[in-house]
Amino acid sequence: MDKISSDIKQPRIPVEINDIQVNFCKNPLCQNYGVPASTESQVKLHKSQKDCYKLSSGSRKPVTKLICKSCNELFPVKSNQGIWDELQRIEEYLKETPEVSCPDNSCKNNLISIKLGKEFYQSFGKTKSGSSRYRCKSCKKTFSVKQSTTGQKQPHKNNLIFKLLMNKSPLRRICEVADVGMATVMQKLIFCINSA
Repeated sequence: MDKISSDIKQPRIPVEINDIQVNFCKNPLCQNYGVPASTESQVKLHKSQKDCYKLSSGSRKPVTKLICKSCNELFPVKSNQGIWDELQRIEEYLKETPEVSCPDNSCKNNLISIKLGKEFYQSFGKTKSGSSRYRCKSCKKTFSVKQSTTGQKQPHKNNLIFKLLMNKSPLRRICEVADVGMATVMQKLIFCINSA
């Protein structure tokens, strides 16, 4: 028989993720500064075993908060997983993009970049969406190289639509100014979100 969800013991605060634990006193003058709160329940512990934090739920906003018992600093409980995910997203642009080469693993040109030129690859036109297509001279297979705006029929309007969105223009006004339909605005909005 499956356990009822209320039987599963939840941690008091979010657990540490990849050495990230941000639920501690934020007052640099406090002795608890940088000392994280315990994830274990403090209810049945003896006073000497308890950590230096009280858990409190806000009265006006439903946000769980920690209160430092030493300096009475009040701060919201934050998700360590959310912070880790955001760090990964921010660092994404720093990762090197792999060199484009023949996708066939058994081909001898598999690890040779298309940047090395005509000795290994020949230009083979463009795809319907506008991406460059190449043919490997070794295995004769063709492949395409996607651009950042692949699938965008009017990529020159992305910047204008994004600026209008950031300036809180209504969607109908954006359609009018950019001279596009509502479906195009929605597609470009999804494109901007996925590109971020």
